[in-house]
Amino acid sequence: DLFAHTGVRWQTFTNGVSGAALQLVGNGAAATAQAARLDGKLTLGAARGPLAQMYQPFDRGAVPINLGNLGGIRFYARGNNPFELTLRCGDGEVGKELDTSEEWQLIELGADELIPISGSPQVVDWRWGAGGWNGNGCIGLYFSRRSAANIGEFWFEVDEITFYGADAWELRDDSPR
Repeated sequence: DLFAHTGVRWQTFTNGVSGAALQLVGNGAAATAQAARLDGKLTLGAARGPLAQMYQPFDRGAVPINLGNLGGIRFYARGNNPFELTLRCGDGEVGKELDTSEEWQLIELGADELIPISGSPQVVDWRWGAGGWNGNGCIGLYFSRRSAANIGEFWFEVDEITFYGADAWELRDDSPR
């Protein structure tokens, strides 16, 4: 349900060759009424490789935010293939490929589990400042399917995304909601 009430519109992006369709579907995770679903097909032929994604800018005016105090991200997901969560920021991208099943799974990613996609070549550790990536200038959250190894049709759904500050992440309730 959070997808329908964020105030900033979720969007899709592809490499111009692959396809992607974003919609709200019923029967979300944790008894919510709806979840976001991305259906698509990755296709070869684009210079930068296969790519299909849904993303949400953090601010309507494209004003970057600071995620330097991010402790972690918690959300529900399901799908028929792995997909990637990415945070795109001024000093690089960090993320992680996530395995899915057709049943809802609660996914919890600590900030220290996110690895550089581009930018800093070192492992991220925002809480202690090591790794050179500092969370400045973040513009959006991306859920993507990419790579020539992943050609073909796919779908995934996500619901109830929550960002935690470092202190709240350490104190969070580990039971599913």
